[in-house]
Amino acid sequence: MVFFGRFRRYALIAAGAATLLFAAGCGSDEPVPEAEAKKVVTDVQRQTMRLMNEAAEGAYQSVQKGDLEQTKVRVAQLSVLSTKLSYEGLATVEGIEAVTGSINAAMRALNASSPDRQSTTLKVATARLAVDALSHREQPMWLGFRDTLTGDLEKMAMAVESRNDPAASEALASWRGHLTIVRPAVVVSRSASDAVKLDSITAFLTNALRSGDWDGLRQAMPNLEAALGEVFAEQDRETTVTPLAPTAEPPHPILWSLGLGAFIVSVLTYVAWRRYEADQGVARVKTERDFEGRG
Repeated sequence: MVFFGRFRRYALIAAGAATLLFAAGCGSDEPVPEAEAKKVVTDVQRQTMRLMNEAAEGAYQSVQKGDLEQTKVRVAQLSVLSTKLSYEGLATVEGIEAVTGSINAAMRALNASSPDRQSTTLKVATARLAVDALSHREQPMWLGFRDTLTGDLEKMAMAVESRNDPAASEALASWRGHLTIVRPAVVVSRSASDAVKLDSITAFLTNALRSGDWDGLRQAMPNLEAALGEVFAEQDRETTVTPLAPTAEPPHPILWSLGLGAFIVSVLTYVAWRRYEADQGVARVKTERDFEGRG
């Protein structure tokens, strides 16, 4: 009996100690150091993205020259590279789909039985912006389209004031065309919700024009312009900077972007319509894996 009494006492002591240790373990949930929470991309990822940017730029330059065969070669290279890139820490699921989807769309346009140069140019430009947005999250090239999209809304506002249906329809067509080019890049470097916000502007304008709700349009225009500004606004984001070396990109990316915008504007008549210097590291997009074991 004495033996069993002592055994029971020791068992209770051991159980109590285990409980204290468990509680201490749960209570010592110290924050993960920032350096661990924000791991840089690997050299392999960095190199793959550099090659993707070069292929996308080559495709864009070739399509501008009207060399569709060379454009097809460069887009094919881009397509292969996009399947080799590990996107972990670089983009969300929606961002990945935006990049690969824009590349596939360019490939389909080039592989058409009778490729249309204007349509192909738009698809290649869209892919170019999406690939750039993957590498340069804080100052991507698509930011150069802010004035263009703002101008579309300003034209819409002027048409609304005079209730000029043809002018309003033309402004909407121009907005749609420009947004088609920019949207995938927005998803990559901003978020799918920002892209949905732009889609909501399109839906509202379309429905209001269709129903002839000029008063509703007039009242809503300031809010629509503000919503557009929010998408382009500088924000504190955890995913920042570029992994590419300065020599891998055009020396003046914003000027390149504005030039692209001007070229696209001229192409769209066919259908009636500061990046940071490159760094050696890029902040990861946090995933659920980063938080496992911390609760």
